Amino acid sequence: MGFAKLPSEILYKIGQIMANDSHSVSSLCIVNKWTHQSLATLLYRSVRLGSDNSVSSFCDTITSLNPGYSNYVVDLWIGSDWCIDSKGGYRLQRDIVPQIRRVLQSLVYLKHLSLPTTTRNALNLLFANLNVPFQLDSFAHRGQLSKPLLRFLEGQPSITRLGCHVLIAWTNDTLLSDALKSKPNLFKNLRELESPDCIATILIRARPISNLTIIEPAELLYNSSDGIDSVIADFLTNSSIHFLTHAMVPITRICITEKAGRGNLWAQFIKLSWQRRALHNMKELCILLRFPPELDKRPVLKQVFSNLNSFSCLRFDALEKFEIAQADGLQYNPPPSEIINWLDSHNMGHMSSWREHNPMLRSVILYGYVIPEVIYQESVLP
Repeated sequence: MGFAKLPSEILYKIGQIMANDSHSVSSLCIVNKWTHQSLATLLYRSVRLGSDNSVSSFCDTITSLNPGYSNYVVDLWIGSDWCIDSKGGYRLQRDIVPQIRRVLQSLVYLKHLSLPTTTRNALNLLFANLNVPFQLDSFAHRGQLSKPLLRFLEGQPSITRLGCHVLIAWTNDTLLSDALKSKPNLFKNLRELESPDCIATILIRARPISNLTIIEPAELLYNSSDGIDSVIADFLTNSSIHFLTHAMVPITRICITEKAGRGNLWAQFIKLSWQRRALHNMKELCILLRFPPELDKRPVLKQVFSNLNSFSCLRFDALEKFEIAQADGLQYNPPPSEIINWLDSHNMGHMSSWREHNPMLRSVILYGYVIPEVIYQESVLP
């Protein structure tokens, strides 16, 4: 039996396994009419768009060519998954906004919406008096805060995860803080937040956020020419830690993003957090390092792990999991042998060393390498 003649149930199961790879699902859909009928629902379940042409094509499909496909869309990503640089990635043009607006008004089952950078006028045009049939679980955005956007978000009390993926964003702190006080439905169920600390400072005091990703706190510690200014660094780091002590609920998971090769300032941040007991309930800590796409500009492992001092910054009684990974772009996969050599040189090759100051620690993962519980040695026969 040929692949194209498989029962629809089997084709659908195969499609589910490949659901995270939209290109593979698309290839299966165009084999023939039968495979398209079997897999079209999966193809439109999670839609990722990254150009004007793809956005226009999707809008045409939903609004005129195949309106029924609107019932399949659960996740809609416009732009990249992780974008913290407003100058990079796809930028939404104003002339496409009316098309997207019509699409949003037809997506009944949408649960996740991610929008790219755009102008304030385009943003206001998109959300002004926008009535939609869906209730979101998560929302990610890369632009400025505005009153139309706030009104839209107020109508989405179901949101449990919020992403604000721009370093300088939502700068109107008064607008946000006043809205949180006057609009009880705004983010009332928010549990996870990805944002710069200037946004987190406001939100974690007013909403029950226990899972926090701080985007690029180290960026504030650099001046334009001489690297780190120690006085500014100390002030900003202390300010960032101060807001963690005023969270509405205990923060049990924290993630920090940083550019690789900057000296691991996250370690300084975590050390001061321990000294101030700002994260004494933390069970999981993840560090996401961003690497440049150019291979010749990537730091070597010694640079990546510089100034870590055998991870002495980790001293948390409740910590159960610690991981360092790459945030986005090309995969950074140093050979396990390099990681093992570095760990051995610092006497950190097995979990007992890590638990000296972190008694509850169960898992340590460094770029996919899992620290073993014990070191197995080859037996020596007599």
